[in-house]
Amino acid sequence: MAARQRGVALITVMVVVAIVVGVAGSVLRDHYLDIRRAENVLHGNQSIALLLGLESWARELLREDRRNNDTDHEGEPWAQVLYPVDAEGGVVSGRILDQQGRFNLNNLVDGDGIADAVAMEQFRRLLELDGEFDSPASIVEAVVDWLDRDQDPTGLGGREDTDYAVLEPAYRTAGSEMVSPTELLLVEGMDYVAWRRLQPLVTVLPKPDGRPTSVNVNTAPAAVIAATAAVDLAIAEDIVEERKDEPFDTVEQFSARIGDSAGDSTAAAMDQARFTTRSDFFLVESGARFGDVTLNMSHLIERGEDGTRVLARGLENAW
Repeated sequence: MAARQRGVALITVMVVVAIVVGVAGSVLRDHYLDIRRAENVLHGNQSIALLLGLESWARELLREDRRNNDTDHEGEPWAQVLYPVDAEGGVVSGRILDQQGRFNLNNLVDGDGIADAVAMEQFRRLLELDGEFDSPASIVEAVVDWLDRDQDPTGLGGREDTDYAVLEPAYRTAGSEMVSPTELLLVEGMDYVAWRRLQPLVTVLPKPDGRPTSVNVNTAPAAVIAATAAVDLAIAEDIVEERKDEPFDTVEQFSARIGDSAGDSTAAAMDQARFTTRSDFFLVESGARFGDVTLNMSHLIERGEDGTRVLARGLENAW
């Protein structure tokens, strides 16, 4: 009997020890996780501080450029990539992209929300150059309906609220200017793969005076030049190559160059107000690493005579 009692007591002790060890292990594990969480929060905050510091540096660089130059092109200091550098115990990198080197989707409607025929034709040509869309015109019309204020479908490819109401989940058109290029993903006929192809070529920018934003002929890629100036892609590619050594000082110079290659009638048909050699909108793409935390941020910046201001800011690069 005594031996049996000693055996039961031993088992009881072993169970108690196992419980204590398990509880202690759980406490230690939770304590370790709490430390890691706090560390990640701290490193995340420090990474954000680095990203905002790079934003301030970029804004000053753009202000200095505006004071000293009348044109913007890819040979200027602001256009050079900032490769990873050590900063305050972390690593930061980034680049500044001229958003007026891209086609502004908000140009597809005017300040009153009415379709802009010139911009529609430019966007249609841009989609045709992509070569992967079955009906570029239908995509253009669907985007116009996403932006405009009425419920009347534009052309045969137009899509209004009734078309989106039958989707799962259902939603409505914006009826206003886009605030992010990712909105294009919501437009009927657009998918993620197509959006990724278009992302380097399009943007969404505000139009404070209701007029379309101009395309910077010194920073736009060949496809954007070909689409907006209505010239062959080969001509646009030659222009992009030539401007590396001699950026355009004026839109008139660009128009003359178009006339030399595509003919005077093409140059004459250009609305020079839709082109520029000086930009007001820039995107800063920044990245920072502190400890085990890596963050990316996009910063949309407007530059004017009185300085710069941040229009939008978000983690990850949405533009």
